[in-house]
Amino acid sequence: MTIRTVKLGGTDWGNEILYPADVNDSIKKLADNCSLTGSIYTGTGFNSSSVGSASDTHNHTLQLSIAQLKGINYLKVNLTLATNSYGQSGTVTTKTASGSLQIEKQETGGGGGGWSDVLAVTNITQSDSCTSESKTTQANVLTMTFLVTLTAGETAAGLDIKITSTCISSNDASYAGANITNKQVWFEGLN
Repeated sequence: MTIRTVKLGGTDWGNEILYPADVNDSIKKLADNCSLTGSIYTGTGFNSSSVGSASDTHNHTLQLSIAQLKGINYLKVNLTLATNSYGQSGTVTTKTASGSLQIEKQETGGGGGGWSDVLAVTNITQSDSCTSESKTTQANVLTMTFLVTLTAGETAAGLDIKITSTCISSNDASYAGANITNKQVWFEGLN
């Protein structure tokens, strides 16, 4: 028997007798509804960095199997990233830098129409404009969460999540730069 009328942290059990098996069933039900469906990815596959007059793009695809998606209707994609951008104004031109992120999904094997955006290309770090010989720096640690509604095809075939980062800096030498560094990506499944 699963306790269905008791809210977490509540004491509205009334005259029910709480047996260990009931507690275990309830904890299992809670875990099934909020299961971790993938391992934590801490690799460098989609890290990007630019200095001077440069552009750098990298992507990495993470795959979730049919077994990991079983019984799940929604997938939370969680990312923690370190970002940095700086720009400096010289005597001739202003140097700036930025970094963007894109997250896409598709059925494993490319079915279901190919890649679609979970997050369209979005600027997540940008150096401020500056005047004279000044320099501006933006450094942050960002945690982002995106909710994905899974299709029948994705749960039947598996799901690929592709994360792409691009850093662009303008002008010469080391007067501008940007970095996007993965700290961790993890997934949670919800019914």
